[in-house]
Amino acid sequence: PLFRSWNATSKRVLTMDFVDGCKVTDTKEMERRGLEIPDAASKFIECMAEQIFKTGFIHADPHPGNVLIRAKPGSKKKTAEIVLLDHGLYMYIEPSDRRALCNLWKSIVMHNEAGMKKYSRSLGVE
Repeated sequence: PLFRSWNATSKRVLTMDFVDGCKVTDTKEMERRGLEIPDAASKFIECMAEQIFKTGFIHADPHPGNVLIRAKPGSKKKTAEIVLLDHGLYMYIEPSDRRALCNLWKSIVMHNEAGMKKYSRSLGVE
């Protein structure tokens, strides 16, 4: 969504918008709002994969308090939309780490235990 309050923000004043959504972990609330959990899950995975595997520019604090699910405004069918909050911590992932993450993910999906160990080690995880 477009942030409309830049004119009220300065070096010393932080202005925020209210977003009506539920935590990414609150499946009961998603169902109450008529949202499909698989749709929300798929969109969240796409959101994070885009950052990690494609751009390398990631939201570095995506805990449940910083990730909301809401119905996409203006959609006829209640389609899930991901809203990331707290944009104070972003970082770039080095291309070598992105390649290792891609290979680790592929190893996990393919049940390649040797690959999982190899690429985990290359990321500093034993």
